[in-house]
Amino acid sequence: MQLILKNKIRSLEERETFSHPLLHALFSGKSIGYWNILCEYIPDLASNYNVPQPPEHHPEGPVHIHICKVIDNVAFPILRIGSDTSTLDYTQFFAAIFHDIGKSFTHVETDGKHSFIDHELKSLEILQKYDDLLYEFKVSKSRLEEIVGNHMRAHLYISGEMQKQSKRKEFESLKYFRDLIQFANYDKSSFVFRR
Repeated sequence: MQLILKNKIRSLEERETFSHPLLHALFSGKSIGYWNILCEYIPDLASNYNVPQPPEHHPEGPVHIHICKVIDNVAFPILRIGSDTSTLDYTQFFAAIFHDIGKSFTHVETDGKHSFIDHELKSLEILQKYDDLLYEFKVSKSRLEEIVGNHMRAHLYISGEMQKQSKRKEFESLKYFRDLIQFANYDKSSFVFRR
């Protein structure tokens, strides 16, 4: 399987002339190696480098590693089938980049425990600075905002911790509910794609 994926990535790299340096990071299958490029285009990412997270929720480690892991999880099905990147919708990639970007600003450590209260609200605030980049990649800002702003609620929904039927119905009525659930699965995935 690893060899097949390596060949598909190589084939993708050979046939695609990436028009934007971010595309190399997004489709590398190993975006951690492109962290500096990601930070060059999205400077607010940089403060998330080595920010610790609770290992019971994030055994992969610090925030920057988690963000890159989610980027790679989004890329994996595209790399697996060898999709044409020129026709892709980049919303899930940008959700991966922005969903936890606010963590470094909301990080609190108390007695060795790490928390990030309302990090998704800070992430939404930061997202407002990047309209030009979203426009360049033809990403629907309202769709992205719904995913970033509600990704923690999606985890509660999926796990069953969101128990009240009225809350579940309200959540299901969100315009981009399916995209949100798809993203939450990328976010929570324990699969680590290695090149």
